[in-house]
Amino acid sequence: MSLDRCRRNEASLTAGVFVDGLNPTGGGAATFASSLIEAITGTKQRHNFILFYKKMHGFSFEESIPFVDIERDSSVGMISRIRNKLACKSRAAPAKYALLEEEIKKYSVDIMWFLSPTDKMVSIPSIYTVWDLQHRVNPLFPEVSVSGWDWDERERTYSMTLPRATRIFTGTKRGKEEIVHFYRVNPDVVEVIPFPVPSLSLKENSDNDQNVLKKYDLEKDYLFYPGQLWPHKNHANLLIALDILRKKYSIEFHLVFAGGDQGNEEYIREMIARLKLNEFVHFLGYVPSEELIPLYRNAFALVFPTFFGPDNLI
Repeated sequence: MSLDRCRRNEASLTAGVFVDGLNPTGGGAATFASSLIEAITGTKQRHNFILFYKKMHGFSFEESIPFVDIERDSSVGMISRIRNKLACKSRAAPAKYALLEEEIKKYSVDIMWFLSPTDKMVSIPSIYTVWDLQHRVNPLFPEVSVSGWDWDERERTYSMTLPRATRIFTGTKRGKEEIVHFYRVNPDVVEVIPFPVPSLSLKENSDNDQNVLKKYDLEKDYLFYPGQLWPHKNHANLLIALDILRKKYSIEFHLVFAGGDQGNEEYIREMIARLKLNEFVHFLGYVPSEELIPLYRNAFALVFPTFFGPDNLI
């Protein structure tokens, strides 16, 4: 189906939304996807939406639309499952996923929207989401070059899907410029849509503030940095700044880190010990979403010195 046909039949459009690996500990990526799912399921729509998912844990949504687990749907045959596994293992071949393709046909889906970067390609018009292209902009950071989702996998994914995309969603004008520059995509295909504000940030209830501060043994007016402990998050620069404030200006702030370790915590702790900042730096680890607003509200300031952008999402 062409995009023009989709537009002509907007009233009866069926849109599939796909999310993979949604977990509260996933940081900004999980917050982004869950905020969109919450908006789709909690808002009256003129279109029909279907949520397809894999490995979605720790979230509870109003199921006002169909939720389809594409790995557990008993209607999908064994042959398709085997074909899908072979496609996933092949780094060279385009990952045209058999399980998702069968579900698209079953539900007569007109267009697919992938909420997170993916190498999945299907036989209908598709919208792809791009958070950042830091493997191109800052390729020497290990988290985008040699560990986890490495440089080759990232490049294969984007070079395979973006030129084929019906639409590409990104959060900033700079993000659009990078997509067009690196992958020679038609600028008209790329839509700049600022990323959503999580609904939890709109809640004004301050009744829990003292309980949260007590739980983490914190006093008000600390510096707050919510971010996973990746090298690119640049926690080290904050420690240098904290040391300068103490030694040069006799200003003592406590610094609070919220986020899971992604391989850099040991180095940061060694640096803290070397600068003799142990009593001033607090590691909270993963923080439940309902505790984030009290932590924001009682901070002296938010600090965010990350090297990556343009959205600083993850």
